[in-house]
Amino acid sequence: MKIKQIPEDFLVEEIPTVKPKKTGPYAILELKKKDMDLINAKKAIAKKLRISYKEISHAGIKDKIAVTTQLISIKTNRKDTMNFQTPTISIKKIGCLPKPLQSGDLRGNKFTITLRDLTKDDIKKIKSNLKRINSTGIPNFFDSQRFGEDLRREGFIAKRLMKDDYETALKLYLTSNNNKSPNKNAAHRFIFKNWNKWMKCLTHLQKYEKLHEEKKIIYYLAKNPTHYLQSFRRINKLTQEIVVSAYQSFIWNKCLSVILKEKAEDLIPVDYAAGKLHFYKKLSNKQFEELRDLELPMIAPGTKITDEYIKSVVEKILSKEGIKQEELKVKKMGNLFFKTRIRHMIILPKDLKVHPEEFDDLNEGMNKLTIEFALEKGSYATMLLKALEL
Repeated sequence: MKIKQIPEDFLVEEIPTVKPKKTGPYAILELKKKDMDLINAKKAIAKKLRISYKEISHAGIKDKIAVTTQLISIKTNRKDTMNFQTPTISIKKIGCLPKPLQSGDLRGNKFTITLRDLTKDDIKKIKSNLKRINSTGIPNFFDSQRFGEDLRREGFIAKRLMKDDYETALKLYLTSNNNKSPNKNAAHRFIFKNWNKWMKCLTHLQKYEKLHEEKKIIYYLAKNPTHYLQSFRRINKLTQEIVVSAYQSFIWNKCLSVILKEKAEDLIPVDYAAGKLHFYKKLSNKQFEELRDLELPMIAPGTKITDEYIKSVVEKILSKEGIKQEELKVKKMGNLFFKTRIRHMIILPKDLKVHPEEFDDLNEGMNKLTIEFALEKGSYATMLLKALEL
C-alpha cells in the first residue's frame, strides 16, 4: 500500500468551531496549501502581505505532504481583500473575527485519502479492517510527524532544555537531519563539523538561498559565541512549542502502550519515529468500554491524576525517563511550557465512507481505493492507515 504518492492523495479539511463575522478587528482567511508545512506557509503569507510572521494565528497544524484547507487570522484594518494565489499556496478572506484564532477553535479534521498500489486481496483486507475500526476504533497515538526533526540518537531537544543544556539543545536543532531538503541537510552537516566556528559557518551559509533562521542564529553566535540560550530563543515560537510538545507526546505514547499491554490482548508492534507503538487487532466490548472511559492526560508539572491506575503508569514511564513530574518544565524560555489536557486513548472515525475501487493510474496493473472520514482535533489519520495494514 502506498500513501501520499502525490500530495493530492492526502486531502485535509479543517472543521472549525468559529463562524466568520461581517466585521471585527481580525480578518479570517481560508488558507489552502500544497506540499508545504504551516511554518513556511505563514512565512510566505507574511512576506506577500508585508506583515510580521507573528501577526498570523491558526487553530491547527496540517500535514506537509498533502493538500490542506484551514483558517488563519490576521489583525488588520486593511481595505484590500488580501487574497492571492501561487502554485503551492492561496488565501481568501471569508470574514472577520473579534479575536485571533487559537487551538480551541478547532473541532477536528476531515480526510479524503487515496490508497495506491493495491491488489484485490489488499482491498479485501482494508475493507475488513475498516469495518473493525468503525466498531472498536484505534489507539489515539501521536504519529511520527509530531516529532519532526526533533529525534536523533542524542534524544529529545526538550530534555536538554529541561536540564538547562542550551548548547546541546541548539546543536541538536541546527544539525538535525532533513531528508526532504538536501541543501538544508548539507548545511546542517557543515554546522555540525564546524561547531563553534561561527564566522566560517556564516560564510558557508551564504551559498544557500534560504535557511534564513539558521543564518539569523549563526549571525548572532558570531557576535555572541557562547550565548546559546539567547540563540535558541531566536528560533520561531511555533517550532519551540513543537519541540516541547514532541517530548510530551512521546511520554503519552509510552503510557498508552503500557495500558494497552495490560488491558488488551494480541497486540501488534508497529514501528514509528520514536520507537514502537502497540495496536490491538480486536477488543471485547468490555475492554473497549474500559479503555474508552479511562482518561489519560498530557503530563505537565501541575497535572492532577485522580485515577490510581493511570497515576501508577505515568510514574513508571517518568521513572524510566529519569525525571519527575515536577521537572517537566523549561526554564528561562519565557512563555514556553508543558501544557496539560485530556486526550482520548481510543478514537472512532466519524462519517466513514469507502469509494468504489478503481484502476491505479500511477501504478500499472494495480488498484486504488479512496476513503473519507473525520477525526477529532489532534488525532492522526496516519494512525488509521497503520491500522489498515495489520
